[in-house]
Amino acid sequence: MKVLLNRLDLSFRDVERFYVAGAFGSYLDIESAVSIGLLPDIDRSKFVFAGNTSITGAKIAAFYQEAFLEIRGIRDSCTYYDLMGAGDYVEEFKKAMFIPHTDIQDFPSVRAGSEGARAWRSA
Repeated sequence: MKVLLNRLDLSFRDVERFYVAGAFGSYLDIESAVSIGLLPDIDRSKFVFAGNTSITGAKIAAFYQEAFLEIRGIRDSCTYYDLMGAGDYVEEFKKAMFIPHTDIQDFPSVRAGSEGARAWRSA
């Protein structure tokens, strides 16, 4: 996500809504997901849990021709972008393998929490 936003000269702060789809999202704890770098450290009110969108989308497309045509139009206007061919993607992927983060500045709430924990331990 970070690589794609960089390509558009945007940041996570520019995202108005962050949709989390699938059954996986239904059981996700936002704070835990942010703390390990799974979700971006943005205003929590921007997260929208959408549920199982694939089944809902398939039903809508099957029963409503207008919706089916709109979905095809969206599909046809999408651009394929091969992230594996992008050097910065590989670098970001390597960074994401570390928990909590190699780029802790991207997660200010996590950084603040870890600084508080360090201060508590040293007291």
